[in-house]
Amino acid sequence: MPAHTSNDPVIVLPIQFQCLRAQDVPMIEDALKQVGACGEVHLIVEQGRLGYVRTLQSESLSQVASRTSPE
Repeated sequence: MPAHTSNDPVIVLPIQFQCLRAQDVPMIEDALKQVGACGEVHLIVEQGRLGYVRTLQSESLSQVASRTSPE
């Protein structure tokens, strides 16, 4: 994880985020960037804490068809 720079926003978590820690938020943001325009980010909680971040990327059928059709 990159070091904090003066250009980075300061993250202040409200009290209702009892499952999240400050270091969890950048990981979630990275997962959101990975899925791009169409996808899902699943947050899996274990014993009251964020345990896993799972990403699922989706592609439109037209994108898949253009890659698989013969030229």
